[in-house]
Order: sequence, then C-alpha cells, then structure tokens
Amino acid sequence: EQLAELADFLSTRIPGPDVTAEQLRNRSWWTGSEVYVLVDDYDLVATSRSNPLRALVPLLAQAGDLGLHVVVTRRTGGAMYDPVLQSFQDLGMPGILLSGDPNEGQLIGRVKPGRAVPGRAQIVTRDEGLFVAQLATLAIKE
Repeated sequence: EQLAELADFLSTRIPGPDVTAEQLRNRSWWTGSEVYVLVDDYDLVATSRSNPLRALVPLLAQAGDLGLHVVVTRRTGGAMYDPVLQSFQDLGMPGILLSGDPNEGQLIGRVKPGRAVPGRAQIVTRDEGLFVAQLATLAIKE
C-alpha cells in the first residue's frame, strides 16, 4: 500500500508540457526530497501472488527526473523474469554482481556471476560496460 501511495505521489512530479528544457536539465519543476527505496532479499519480497514494487515500474524510465532511486538486492539463484527486474534490464540500470554460481546463467545483460573473493564485484553499466571493483566498508570501533 505504501509503495502504491509513493507511486501516486511521484506521479505528480512527472513533467508536463509546460516544463522548459532548462527546468528538465536542473529538475526545478518540483521540490522536495529525493526518494530512496531499498529492498533487501528481493526474492523473498516479490512472490507469484504479489510484488509491492510493481507500482513503481511505470516510473522507472523517468526515475532520475523524479528523484526516485531504487536499490534491490537478491540471491543469484532463480530466474530474472520478474517484471521489476526485467524493467531494470530493459532500462539499462546499473547492476552489481557479487560472488555467485556461473551456472545461473546471464543475470545482468550478458554477464554471468562468478566465484569471487568477498567484496569483489562485477559492475555492469550501460555507459561503462563491465568492470571489476572491490567493495569495502570501514568498521569503526568505539
């Protein structure tokens, strides 16, 4: 319900015909906060009966203009035939593959997961293509 309400709210940010090119460049036709939707264990959230993120699919193509950011994590197991994940793929949204079984097949574009050390990632973007990165976190002890 909350994601459907969020989608309704974000729909009010869709630029109308009166929005100028300058306003489009600097996103000044709306005010307010950027919206970040973080979903961990997406494979447990999206079921065959329901998927709360489906409400956001019509907005994904304009997400950057609307101030919408969606981050989804999931296991590599299981097909990527979900409509939300398929939208990510169709729109060329960036993806990060951590260690996984290459037998799962192509998960982001033509990229398969591979066995990797902790934190080693394959990053796939439309602009940069495929590159490898090492992800890290800083643990601070107090």
